[in-house]
Amino acid sequence: MARVNGEAITLRELRERLDDLPDQRPPEQVLRELIKEHLLLQKAREMGLHPPHSILDLMAEEIQGKAPSQSDLSKRELEDRLAKLWLLGKVAEKLCPPPPITDTEARRYYQSHKGEYKIPERVIARQIVVASEEKAREVLKALESKKARFQDMAKRYSIGPEGE
Repeated sequence: MARVNGEAITLRELRERLDDLPDQRPPEQVLRELIKEHLLLQKAREMGLHPPHSILDLMAEEIQGKAPSQSDLSKRELEDRLAKLWLLGKVAEKLCPPPPITDTEARRYYQSHKGEYKIPERVIARQIVVASEEKAREVLKALESKKARFQDMAKRYSIGPEGE
């Protein structure tokens, strides 16, 4: 079908990729994507990149645990696909790192998005619920005299959730 630096892309590989796609793309487009993928994977090998097996195991187990009946892949096949995705991501990250953001750009972004960073004013309400007015006066007297902390009194005397 095609060769990328001596590495074959078979008709079977193309058909499998076409079968896996949720949409109908022309085979020529999918072949171009496979060629790019092979080039990037070759670059990953050239760069000495290797996905950590522990991460692949965890990812495979999580995917199989979430949708065990939907996966026609064996754990090994799933790990192979995850390894390819990991390698493609790492190569892209190394070859095309995001541009650095300057302080000026960060300030400009912040100034134009200030509303997203505004923390609304908050009020914390606390209460001590007691069974009688007499008990309320007793608790209030202790609090006013600063002989007891509010949290301690709430735990000790409140019949509401604060006392639990």
